[in-house]
Order: sequence, then C-alpha cells, then structure tokens
Amino acid sequence: MSTDFSQKERAFIAGLRAETGRDLAGWMQAVAASGSTHRNDIIDWLRQQGFTFAKASWLERIHHNGGELIYANARDLGEAAKRKPRQAPARTEPPARPEPGSKPTIPPATPATAKNDSAIDALLLAAKAYRPLAQVLLRDVLAAVPGADARALGSYIVFSHATPFAALAPTPKDVRLLLAMGGMSAGEGWQKTKLGPGLDELSGLTHMLVLTDARQVTRELRELVATRARETA
Repeated sequence: MSTDFSQKERAFIAGLRAETGRDLAGWMQAVAASGSTHRNDIIDWLRQQGFTFAKASWLERIHHNGGELIYANARDLGEAAKRKPRQAPARTEPPARPEPGSKPTIPPATPATAKNDSAIDALLLAAKAYRPLAQVLLRDVLAAVPGADARALGSYIVFSHATPFAALAPTPKDVRLLLAMGGMSAGEGWQKTKLGPGLDELSGLTHMLVLTDARQVTRELRELVATRARETA
C-alpha cells in the first residue's frame, strides 16, 4: 500500500492553527521575521518553537518552496479546513526569538519527542566533521518523505512509516545511508548492508551507500529514497 503524501501534508497543515496558534501563512511570516536564512538554521529555529525535527524540516521545505505546498493542492486544503471544526489555539503569544549565541533548546512537547530529538542530536554531534553532511541527509530524507518518523536506534538514525525504509549511520569517517532496496537492482556505489547484532529491526535495509561529500546527495538519490519509502509503506 503506497503512502499518500498529499493527504499527510493536508492533515499536517490543516492542524497547524489548532496545535500551534498559527496557520501556515503565519508560520511562513514568522520564519521570515526570525532572520534565519540557511536551511539548517530555519529548522533549528522551528524546533525551538516546539516542532519535532520531521515537522520543522517539512515547514522549512515549504518555506523554501515560496510558501507553496509540496504535495497537497492548496484549493483542496482550503475546502478541508472549512469542514474541520475549529479549536481554540494552543498558543496565542508569538514565540520569542532566540538571543544571539544562545544554544538551541527543544521544548518538551512530549517526553518521547524530546528524548528522540536529543538522541538524534547526540549521533549528529558524534559525526564531528561529517555532522553537516549528516544534517543535510537527515533534512532531505524527511523532506522527501513527509510524515516519516526519525528516531535513534543504537548508532543509527532510523526512518520509518509502518516499517523502516532507510537509516543513517553518522561517523567521524563518513555517513552511511541504508536503504530497503526490495527487488530493485542497486546502482553504482551501493553495497550489501552489514549489520551488527541486535539490529534485526533493520534487516530489511538491504543496501548501503557511503557518503563523504554533500554533492553525492543528488536529486536522483532523494527520489530513490522517496520511491523506496512508498514501496515499503
């Protein structure tokens, strides 16, 4: 069964006002007013406002797309919003901008969200010089597969819907992308995945690509990840 990304996007955007006190247009204005222009900085700022990494990345991608939705039809979204009962905003005060030089913090929307993001941050930090590359991959996988869950599992960042479809292994030497290839033939550079003990949950991630340069994160790679996510959902 394939994943309906447009449906997930409509549900996410339609619920923004009830969950955060701002609709999509309000968040696009807030991002612009935050002064953040780099993609990672925007994601970090949104996480300080209470979003999980996945949803912050999703909003950043919409902002980068000029405020236009990635998958959903805006007209359909408007009709859906009319049918959805309005709820009282969860927060009405505009979020405060972080002080220059302050360390990003993540408000604990739920204990699970805070723990998950903290564990992911620890894995990214351990990658040292390859941390920016790992962040690019993390952001792009979440942007390519809206609604995907990202969580830490041992030394891996695992992406899944109902089942894992990809994982990242950030290290100080490189960043490894694991993917569930299914019946597809692996292309150049891909090799069979070798997993250590206790990682049976990732047994479906059959192939691995070693990355050392952000230029390896191509449109074709992002499309491959999205395709495999749909096939494994």
